[in-house]
Amino acid sequence: MFDHAIVYVPASGADSDLWVDATAQYSQVGILPWMDYGRWALIVDEKTEALKKTPDITSAGNVHRESREVTLADYGLATFVETDEEIGPDEADYREYYSGDSKQVREASESYVKDMYLADSLTSLEHDDLSDLEKPASIRFVSKGKRGNTDLTTALVAIRVESLFDRLPKYFRTKEADETTEGEDSERPKPRMTDWLITPFTTEWHYKVTAPLGFKLRALPSDKDEKVDTLSFTQKYSTNSEGTIVEAFLRVENTNTRMTVQQAKDLREAVLKARAVDPMFVTFDNVGHSLISAGKIKGGLAAYREVAAQRPKEAVHKVQLAQ
Repeated sequence: MFDHAIVYVPASGADSDLWVDATAQYSQVGILPWMDYGRWALIVDEKTEALKKTPDITSAGNVHRESREVTLADYGLATFVETDEEIGPDEADYREYYSGDSKQVREASESYVKDMYLADSLTSLEHDDLSDLEKPASIRFVSKGKRGNTDLTTALVAIRVESLFDRLPKYFRTKEADETTEGEDSERPKPRMTDWLITPFTTEWHYKVTAPLGFKLRALPSDKDEKVDTLSFTQKYSTNSEGTIVEAFLRVENTNTRMTVQQAKDLREAVLKARAVDPMFVTFDNVGHSLISAGKIKGGLAAYREVAAQRPKEAVHKVQLAQ
């Protein structure tokens, strides 16, 4: 039974097949809604001899990307500017959701930054006209949070990785429920017997962390390229020559579409372990304080005076100099 019609444009020259669902209000040309992927379609053409399958979703065609710019304050909480983009069918869902109930969207976004950045509130939520399919959809969250902080001698940002795995089904992110005690009213969940079907995906975070004036990077976190069971997990870090800007790239990719019950258990165990690791810290030290601590009093005082001269209205630099 066929109950849905979409447009099919055959491959021509260097161009591949093109599928368009004209009923999907927020889907760009060439990107199908979720329900259309991996389905058998009947091409209405006198030359048709068999059904043709629509494209399967792949990790390269289902990407969630976050750009996180962190500006560490001269003193106090850091400013986080996160810009989210989607490649693939989730983009249509984003367009529809953030075009919806503004109060609900604001409340959910506020809850998000409070959890992700330990923010007290959401400073702003910004996006362009999400009904304009000629432009990529991007959502921008601005907040100040405790995940980044500066005191008189140290500035740091904490990068937690748990949420990189959030696109996996909940089963893979939660511990197995304790068995219930036997008894008349107890009910044990029945063990799963069927295979798991999982959507391939890629999640990427791009960090750019800018140090406060007068601070310099202590040490760059180590790059990692590892496997979390069948998932690929990559972390890469770099800095400028002055040690005042750090860029980080974190990426989780799942290419699986199906796994057995035992394979799913193995993956869950590995994901739970990966999510439980301590945060990575990007730490900057005050240059003047570091020099004085190393016995270089003259150089340390000169560094303090230089910063104070550049920010004459900021009391914190006078406090640092007076220590």
